[in-house]
Amino acid sequence: LLKDRKRFAMFSASRWARARLPSAIGLDMGEERPPFCSKIFLCTSRDAERSRLYDMGQPVKSLLRWHGTVLPMVLMRVELYFFMVLHIGFMLLKDLHGFDLWGRSPMSVLSVPNGLLAFFLVFFNAHCYARFSSLYGATTGMMGATQELIELIAVHLADEPEARWDAIRYAVTSILLTYMKVEQTGDDKKETIIDDKEWQSLSSPMLGAGATFPPLLTYHEVSMLKKHGNTFVPLHAWAIRALKHGFSRGDVGVNSTTYAAAEDCVLRIRRSIALINNTLAMPIPLAYFHMLNLIMYVNYMLMAFSFTNIEARLSPIFMFVALVIFTGLREMSAALSNPFGEDDMDFCIERYMSDVRGLASNMAGVTCSDKGVELRIERGSPEQQLRNLHQAAHQLGSARSSACFEFPPMLQIAPNKDRSLSERSSAATVAAGPPTANKGALGRARRGRQSSSERDNMKI
Repeated sequence: LLKDRKRFAMFSASRWARARLPSAIGLDMGEERPPFCSKIFLCTSRDAERSRLYDMGQPVKSLLRWHGTVLPMVLMRVELYFFMVLHIGFMLLKDLHGFDLWGRSPMSVLSVPNGLLAFFLVFFNAHCYARFSSLYGATTGMMGATQELIELIAVHLADEPEARWDAIRYAVTSILLTYMKVEQTGDDKKETIIDDKEWQSLSSPMLGAGATFPPLLTYHEVSMLKKHGNTFVPLHAWAIRALKHGFSRGDVGVNSTTYAAAEDCVLRIRRSIALINNTLAMPIPLAYFHMLNLIMYVNYMLMAFSFTNIEARLSPIFMFVALVIFTGLREMSAALSNPFGEDDMDFCIERYMSDVRGLASNMAGVTCSDKGVELRIERGSPEQQLRNLHQAAHQLGSARSSACFEFPPMLQIAPNKDRSLSERSSAATVAAGPPTANKGALGRARRGRQSSSERDNMKI
């Protein structure tokens, strides 16, 4: 009850600030987000998406924006108003009551502390932005590797729907569990435990835009994953086992380069997930952040003294601008250090989760268009649960969504018997060429392929 009252009070204060403050100073707020929303597959990031869309050719328009800027974060900080009140109090004591105990404080006393503060802030911002870029690369990397895996097995495991769906759902589940673990929302900003509601969302169908996506895990698989501290290791092992089973039954075989490429996609997903978890597990050192705040507050105290020598009508304005700039740089850097949250500049985790699950279901051909079809898994033995999961995914019939992936017809061209003798002789010469020439052509073809780093940058 106390937590609910605290959340309601914080929401009421933020709603009052969003309604009163921007309109008073002429800023565009746009639409207001719902106060309390489920963090599981519910896209509430329209404002965050809109905040990323801006034109660098219109700097004045971007200057007047509210969403996606540091102003909402800065104006919620207590030190902003504390040092403003402190400066106004010093100014009133000096001008109205004649208290001049500190004498004239020249502005030159701020040169060294301000330079030191600027250096710390720039270094702190560069380090946080490097973390932001690496986390974004890992996020797009595991999404791109998943897309490559889906494309490969959609072609080479077309006759093995069960093995294909098993490999896809295990890989996608590892990504969804990663997002659930690192996402920080509401009162869970210090918790990294996946709750029962999130586990239930994986063993239940998901409602999409005009479609229903089948469950990803059985109840027995969920209970097995809960026993492991690192839930991603068994999921990737299960995905590789499903790939091996499917390729061994097909014409390609497990010794082919295609199987190696599909296996490498699963391992690259694991590497991206490990990079995200390891980066978030190592925050900015407390000693550095503590020293940054110490230098910042000392500067604010000196500015509160020194700005009293400016004309009384202008000193509060200069003080407020300086506080907004320095505090804004710190808040922006802190937000960039962990982009998995609810800030406007954070990643759209809800959209990422719904997109990757929808893409996997559509490419595997298991998306249902009728929301009335029952896709839930009945409890029973582990084998019966797995059988029910595949029946719900593959036995859709007329309820199969039109968004499911299908191959277009291929035109089978018969060999032309009326080719000229010169064409046949040239083809025979190429076919019977020296082995060194064939190896050189194969090497050039391999060098022309796309590198793994470029494939990792693919996005859904």
